[in-house]
Amino acid sequence: MSDVVELSDLAAEEPRGLAFEPGSKKDKSSRFWRAVWRVHFYAGMAVLPFLVILAVTGTAVLYKDIINSVFEGDILTVVPAGTPATLENQVAVVAEQYPDYSIGGVTPPATAERSTMVAVSKGEDETLQVYVDPYTSKLLGTKVAGQDIPSTMERVHGSLLMDWTVPVPTLAGVTGQADTVFSEIAFGDLLVELMAGWGVVLIVSGLYLWWPRKRESGKALFKPRLNKKGRAFWRDLHAIPGALFSLVLLFLIVTGMPWSGFWGGNWDHVITRAEQGYNFPDTPPSEPVKVGDLDRFGNPIPWATQSETVPASAAPATEPATAQQVGLDAVAKVAQEEGMLSGYSISLPEDLEAEDGGVSFGVYSLGNPWPAAAVDERTVFVDQFTGETVSEYGMGANGVLADATSIGIDTHMGTQFGLVNRIIMTIACVGVVWGAFSGLMMWWKRRPKKSAGLPRRPNDVHLQRGMIILAVVIGVIFPLVGISMLLILALDKFVIRKIPRLRKTFGMR
Repeated sequence: MSDVVELSDLAAEEPRGLAFEPGSKKDKSSRFWRAVWRVHFYAGMAVLPFLVILAVTGTAVLYKDIINSVFEGDILTVVPAGTPATLENQVAVVAEQYPDYSIGGVTPPATAERSTMVAVSKGEDETLQVYVDPYTSKLLGTKVAGQDIPSTMERVHGSLLMDWTVPVPTLAGVTGQADTVFSEIAFGDLLVELMAGWGVVLIVSGLYLWWPRKRESGKALFKPRLNKKGRAFWRDLHAIPGALFSLVLLFLIVTGMPWSGFWGGNWDHVITRAEQGYNFPDTPPSEPVKVGDLDRFGNPIPWATQSETVPASAAPATEPATAQQVGLDAVAKVAQEEGMLSGYSISLPEDLEAEDGGVSFGVYSLGNPWPAAAVDERTVFVDQFTGETVSEYGMGANGVLADATSIGIDTHMGTQFGLVNRIIMTIACVGVVWGAFSGLMMWWKRRPKKSAGLPRRPNDVHLQRGMIILAVVIGVIFPLVGISMLLILALDKFVIRKIPRLRKTFGMR
């Protein structure tokens, strides 16, 4: 195969430009190509640092169990020794040691070598996880719920630890289906969502730049020119892995959006309105408790069930003051009968005052460990007085869109398809870091000495109709990106073009 020169190679000569006859088809194509390249360059400058953070923290979340075993093995693992004590006895030991705390939940050992976790809380803001040797009922240690390394990485992954909130209008609010038009959303959450949305622009523009115009063989699409030097060498090492994993990266961005405060909240509203066949419990809800509220005990809650209400137990046959709760060991037996997976958690009932002045009696909530495959996302509610199953949420209960979203999220988390899934997600995370590094090398190789080497803005660029439509579609699907596009266009037209120093800095003639 002959080594044919491409626009992407000639672009190394920018800002001098390409020697095509003005107004010719090649000149217009060159100008459009360089305009897309400019978008890709600036999008990369803004987005890649954030994508690297998401990739690194996402990798830590993928291997959270391994990380926790390494750093917390002394409280998570035990040596099997005879018959385990009852859950009630283990909880009693914890209650004795923490008299000022209330018991919120219990996670029985997933295997014979694991400890029991008892969640205790004081108020709404302080929750401890107490670990107990199930064979000796000895306390092994404690930690604050959500303060381990993977949990911290997960918070960075979601909001960059920028937790101050800003009011943002929501779809439910605008359509009059919420109490207020605005919802308070963490600033870091919005920033991550914005950068992820621009990641779509980065991927689409990168694919356009990668596609060869003059290669003689399709096989060359994925064959790096290792015999080249300088920018062309790094161009292939940047573009080819990026193209290979572009669909995976796009998938990661889209499936991560449902967890975001703005886009995810609106998507949840769309699903709720579109799929009215939700399997809501027939019993009166014990509002304001939601299934998602149970995560304060340190057990992650699947996306699909977070906004569902926790049902109530039926009123006891005897006077409430003398009614006896079903014990934890009996509830554990119900969990076995219901087929809950090893590592499931038990959240204790919360009795609340009902609107009519009476009492709404809470239920035991049994939740399978998460993240997992979507089919294993299951929450079962047990009457606190009779031990009977009240209702449950699981795959198929919330409609096709919710199930598809759950499958996407669990694939994003590396658990939907087992080890292969995790390996692919890990490679994708490594690919993001490599893309940032190789892109930095490309810029370093092409920039003129004593210059930032920012790409110049071609004159008279007429965007193709398809590109305009694509930009509008991306802006509508990801509103924060659409708003930022409009702001950038306004900044370009009314500020940068008016100030000579800025025009020069941003490569405008």
